[in-house]
Amino acid sequence: MPRLVGHVSCLQTFPVKSCKGIKLNSAWCYYEGLEHDRRWAVVGDETGQCLSMKDYPKMCLVEPELQDDCLRLNAPDMEPLTIMLPLQAQEIKDVRVGKAGTSGKGQSAGPEAATWISKYLDTKCSIYQLTDPRYLKGHKYGALAKDHDKTGFASFAPVLLCTTEALNEVNKNTTEPFSMDRFRPTIIISDTTLYDEDNWKSLYIGDKSVQLRFLRRCGRCAMVRIDPDSAVKTQEEPFKILEKTRLPLPENRKREGYSPIFGVYFAVEKEGSIRVGDPVYECSE
Repeated sequence: MPRLVGHVSCLQTFPVKSCKGIKLNSAWCYYEGLEHDRRWAVVGDETGQCLSMKDYPKMCLVEPELQDDCLRLNAPDMEPLTIMLPLQAQEIKDVRVGKAGTSGKGQSAGPEAATWISKYLDTKCSIYQLTDPRYLKGHKYGALAKDHDKTGFASFAPVLLCTTEALNEVNKNTTEPFSMDRFRPTIIISDTTLYDEDNWKSLYIGDKSVQLRFLRRCGRCAMVRIDPDSAVKTQEEPFKILEKTRLPLPENRKREGYSPIFGVYFAVEKEGSIRVGDPVYECSE
């Protein structure tokens, strides 16, 4: 019997990896994740690897705006960049996501976009649009992935789900509360039991139009120390708070690593529409 575990309180998509997100009232959930999520990335010219706000904190201040015929990017002290869509014939190459990740294919947004982002980040890089998804099976932590599980340029999986209750627990241990933007989930669930998400193996959302399958809990790196509104790194929090309360158990480290936990990764078993306010049901047998 399905068990009601909460409600969708926020949906957000991050069109360009490591850049600002866009909050939505509703979104289509594809096998690769929410519509538009991490379909673009900034790629180092020498490494062919996605750049991250962990190394380039200013990325989190780049604000994407999606229109029918273009992607527009705004950043502090920069003229807006407009990338017309669809892209004209440009280089397509393998784009690697993280040292432990897998590769997808991306198409260059062209020299004007490369010049713009290279100037802003002060490093040689280019902007790429996803053309072929990444498959999770080859990932370092992809033990529970199925052959067809795929994503865009997200760090691991198509859906990162976090709960309001877990964030509230973090904020009990600090005098300056952190926003959920620190953790960059695509789906936020409220009205849950604290840490109940650790036990969710299969979820239905809304009228069962979307089904998600558990992959692993999300181990956090020092990127959560970056204030998404200023791009300034805080001293140690909220990373140290999580280290004290949410480290993986020894028996789970092969699958989850050694980093503190906040949020859960899911694969998409069934595509469909999600709306803020939708009920969420846990369906483990």
